Amino acid sequence: MFKINLKKYFDKNVSKPELMARLTFYCILLIISSTFIIFLFFLYQRFYLTLIQAEEIVILKSQLAVDVLDIDLYQKVKSTAENRKNAPVVNWQEVRNPFPAAPVAK
Repeated sequence: MFKINLKKYFDKNVSKPELMARLTFYCILLIISSTFIIFLFFLYQRFYLTLIQAEEIVILKSQLAVDVLDIDLYQKVKSTAENRKNAPVVNWQEVRNPFPAAPVAK
């Protein structure tokens, strides 16, 4: 059967340079793997999601209904709105009272 020599991995009689070499190796491995993970996250955020949004915009643009504007009707509505703004001011003192006072019964 396949046997693993665990004493080799958990040996307490490891020299100081070998221990430093192992520690350095694991630190470098940790730095490289974390850099790779951050790089993948950056690619996902900046490129993949941007491409997906661009595709959605293209799809939505193709579904957009473009109407031809009637410039004459727009000008007519605009001039009517401006005429309403320039309407004469009403003098409420000259307007007849629609609710005259009723005679009081005795």
